[in-house]
Amino acid sequence: MVMVCADSTEEVRSGGSANWRANNPGNLESGEFSAANGQIGSLHVPHHVDAVFPDMLTGWNALVSRLGTDGYGVDYPDKTLDQAMNVFAPPFQNNTAAYIAFLHTLTGLSGSERLGDVSASQLSGLASAIFRYEGAKVGTVTYRPWQ
Repeated sequence: MVMVCADSTEEVRSGGSANWRANNPGNLESGEFSAANGQIGSLHVPHHVDAVFPDMLTGWNALVSRLGTDGYGVDYPDKTLDQAMNVFAPPFQNNTAAYIAFLHTLTGLSGSERLGDVSASQLSGLASAIFRYEGAKVGTVTYRPWQ
């Protein structure tokens, strides 16, 4: 993946996981939500197109925002963690049961925990666990003059 930086150099990311290369810790799909949260490009991966964010902080903030909106949290406060993950990581694309078990183990949240009731630190912990499950493998970054 190649991104052009503000100083006109190119940042080349190789190896690592797709979500690391795209600054997208939650593998959020490209689209209206991601565009409204800083998406600068897209990355074609099996079964869908992921958003590319300019930096990891922007991607992280988009993930946390996604968990708190659009049916994952404050807009639908009765949605449980398990219900939300069945939407976020649907069974036709994921082993959702394994994903949910991983999140329970890492966060200590129960499957019946309503996302509208979790604290900001628990939501951040959930985002961190999602990043780990989605890949989170760092590759190599090199810089070269823009051509």
